[in-house]
Amino acid sequence: AAMAKQRGLASKILIVDFDVHHGNGTQKMFEDDSSVLFCSVHRYDRGKYYPGGQLGNYTSHGVDAGEGYTVNIPWEVAANEKSPPGDAEMLYAFDRVFLPIAREFSPDLVLVSAGFDAAPGDPLGGCRVSPSGFYRITKQLMGLAEGKVVLAQEGGYNVESNSESMAACAQALLGDDEPEGSQLLGFNVVDERDAQPAAVCHVSTVETARKHYSQWWKCLRPQIP
Repeated sequence: AAMAKQRGLASKILIVDFDVHHGNGTQKMFEDDSSVLFCSVHRYDRGKYYPGGQLGNYTSHGVDAGEGYTVNIPWEVAANEKSPPGDAEMLYAFDRVFLPIAREFSPDLVLVSAGFDAAPGDPLGGCRVSPSGFYRITKQLMGLAEGKVVLAQEGGYNVESNSESMAACAQALLGDDEPEGSQLLGFNVVDERDAQPAAVCHVSTVETARKHYSQWWKCLRPQIP
């Protein structure tokens, strides 16, 4: 992002981090910069999940000129083990917070920290975002910055879920159809919640974050006729 700005390739950059761990390093790099919008959705567990601390909470929103340009949505996974965040919750977070803010920000370039440890089968993440979920997120991001989207693969500790998820994102970038199921034996996960709306516990997190960030973004404020 910094290099793109230095070389004049973009003046306003959106960084989206959907790795299951908070993008603390990226946040610290740009927390006072209003030309870079940083959005991270991650497992938080009251600051006890790696990398830990309060930096990943929604109340951590940037500093000085960058106030409001850091947007965090912190999942409480340990306290809601029976309802881990999946496609419905992730897409809800994008629809209610990230995408409205991104459209108002209007970036010239979108960079994605594409970690897939939120996928089912990962030994650390504890979430259930499917390849189809990652596909849909990528397609949504392609509607920004005239489709100038770069995905950089990061974490993930299951080779099969990494490959499935990254392949789904590549399919989205290429304009291919959404994947219908896994090509790897034993990877398809039956989730009885797939056809259900987002879990209330995670909806509450998203709505709390939305209210907080409405201080800086008009698109999040209640519309009065």
